[in-house]
Order: sequence, then C-alpha cells, then structure tokens
Amino acid sequence: MGRIAGRKADSIIMPSGKIIPPSSITGIPAKVMEKLGTKKLLQFQIIQKSLEEVDVLIVIDQKLRNVGPSVEMICNELKKKFEERFGGEIEVNVKEVSEIKKEADLETPPPVVTSLVRIDGK
Repeated sequence: MGRIAGRKADSIIMPSGKIIPPSSITGIPAKVMEKLGTKKLLQFQIIQKSLEEVDVLIVIDQKLRNVGPSVEMICNELKKKFEERFGGEIEVNVKEVSEIKKEADLETPPPVVTSLVRIDGK
C-alpha cells in the first residue's frame, strides 16, 4: 500500500496557553468571501510566527482583482474575523502574496496552518 499524504495543519497556541485547533479557523476565509459576495481569494495560509503574532497569507485571483469588494476590504475583514477568533490576544497581519509555495521535497499541498511556536521545547 502506498503512502497517503494530506495537508498538514498545526494548532495555534495562544499567549494564555489555550490551544486553537486548525478546524476552528480554516473556515474563516470562506465565510468572509461569502459575506462579501466574492470568490477572488484563491488560496490562503496561516502562519503563527510567535505567541503574539499570526500572518495570514492570501493569493488573489488576478482576473477578479478589480471586481466586487477591494482587496483592502477583504484584508481588513479577514484581519477583523481572525482577531475576533483569537480574542484580541494575537496580532493578525494579512498579507497578499503571489503564491503559497509547497516544500520542494513534498508532493502534498502546503500546510494550511503552521505554528512556529513550540511549548516545552517540543
């Protein structure tokens, strides 16, 4: 039997020590797109850089860039919704990128949620 590969997703670790499972945050972008009536968000990735900071990387469909809500409006709404989910404990930076790269040695898509924070040296 061959190896089954899937997307990797880490939990977000809050400054308070609370753990936010990836399943509770990966639906936020779709809800924002639905609320704003657009499908211009092609891909996203959530990266926890520290206990106090998370980056949300987004890839915009260039064909839809100037249709419907502005990219700035989408970024602002994403920031607001993620900060609400994190209870104001974590600063959220939404950044547009041209692509979200997968690791060269992996066949799987890039991880949806990556935490660079490790507790107790793990």
